[in-house]
Amino acid sequence: MRTFSIRLTAGALLAVVGLGVQAAECRETKAVIDSTASLAANTAAGGHVSIHIAGQKTEVGKSQYANWAQFQALFQNWQANHDGKTPKPKSCGGSGGSQTDCIAIARLGGWQGTKARVCTKVDSSGNCTESRNITVAAVAFGYYNNSVETKGKWIMNTSYPSENADCSQ
Repeated sequence: MRTFSIRLTAGALLAVVGLGVQAAECRETKAVIDSTASLAANTAAGGHVSIHIAGQKTEVGKSQYANWAQFQALFQNWQANHDGKTPKPKSCGGSGGSQTDCIAIARLGGWQGTKARVCTKVDSSGNCTESRNITVAAVAFGYYNNSVETKGKWIMNTSYPSENADCSQ
């Protein structure tokens, strides 16, 4: 009986340690980082950050960065941020699901460059034809893992600037 108890405890410990190895901060997960290398890399991985980049096909009500470089700079600032404040970075692990880091713009070094905008009118091809500028309060970094769509890897699924502190659009 004692041998069984020791084996069960060791097995439970290995399971917990194994889960810890799989789960890492989403912003530090290799597949997430790979999916932010370029707009093409994000799309190929199954992400749709593109609808939040000016000049790309989008939808009414979607907020947009001025360009891919503006998104990348903010994500890199988030990766480098270790200020210990809340909210803490979300962890990505396991076989599926979604997580979102909603980060106040001040924690990302403030908004730099061309103003963000929200599309108010889109033509039949998905091009933003009318928009309004917004003052960004926070930025959302949305991570996703699905066995079919992302082939079981966590990716940067979406990211957008928000005029709302809770990242609502």
